[in-house]
Amino acid sequence: MTLRAAAPDKCRVLDRRGGCPFQRAARDLPRAVALTLHDVVDHDQLVLAGDDLERLHRLSCYHEMVQEANRVRAIHRPVARAHHAHELAAVVIEPLVQGASGMQLCEPADLARLAATCRGHDVLLICDEIATGFGRTGTLFASETAGVRPDLLCLGKGMTAGYLPMSATAASGEVFAAFLGPDLSEKTLYHGHSYSGNALGAAVALRHLELIDAWDVLTNVRERSEELRQLLDDRIAPLDQVRETRLRGLMGGVDLAPPRDGMRWGRQASAGAVARGVLLRPIGDTVILMPPLTTTSEEIHATVRALHDSITDLES
Repeated sequence: MTLRAAAPDKCRVLDRRGGCPFQRAARDLPRAVALTLHDVVDHDQLVLAGDDLERLHRLSCYHEMVQEANRVRAIHRPVARAHHAHELAAVVIEPLVQGASGMQLCEPADLARLAATCRGHDVLLICDEIATGFGRTGTLFASETAGVRPDLLCLGKGMTAGYLPMSATAASGEVFAAFLGPDLSEKTLYHGHSYSGNALGAAVALRHLELIDAWDVLTNVRERSEELRQLLDDRIAPLDQVRETRLRGLMGGVDLAPPRDGMRWGRQASAGAVARGVLLRPIGDTVILMPPLTTTSEEIHATVRALHDSITDLES
């Protein structure tokens, strides 16, 4: 199973010449297809990339996939009835929030249904929590909110609060056991990087994990999230220049509505916020809100005030 090195919502299957080591060792099945959130619901069946490319109706994010799935009676039913389940090795997902797609959201219940369907079809569930992990959505991991324990959990910058680069992949006991065997055998996971196990990065990560508990960071995330949600509803959503606001924990997006095609307001609004002392960035015409996990009430109010004034100053 070979995937392009990109965010999970943009991955594509490139190589179908035999299963990944886990499938060969643990299940003896030639599965080599990975379902990502650009793969879609097509009428009442789930169609996967590969031989059926011409039949794909591509959606840009999980949010849209769930909306489309509502038309065909909920996301888990098309997955459960997929003709290609026997060749599907894994489903890759950013749980609850699709960051690079503009902070698109899905409900915990939808994620739980997807996980249950993966279990029912003996398919790996891979959760990418590089962005959502370590408190960003209000729980230590976003998958916790849905009661989901993925087979593989991708972790990154949140481990060190971004002070030093560090990442890790956590595996379930079943996946781990699939690679146990004689050295240099077909079960061997040939894994090693020049910068693995950096002592300074590990020390920073350990201290950061201690501070998450000591400072009760998760409680602060949940409280500031509710405050930010109320401010967005009261001050940002009613503006004529705004199409929609979305928020999960301290991950939010504000969709702007430029009056003409090709007109980009995202950069203008973000630049206006920077000029007012608040660093924001856009993805297209979506202004991204990701305050620090230790942000204060005063900082939340200052952020929304700067965003509000920047949006109302936009030129049409």
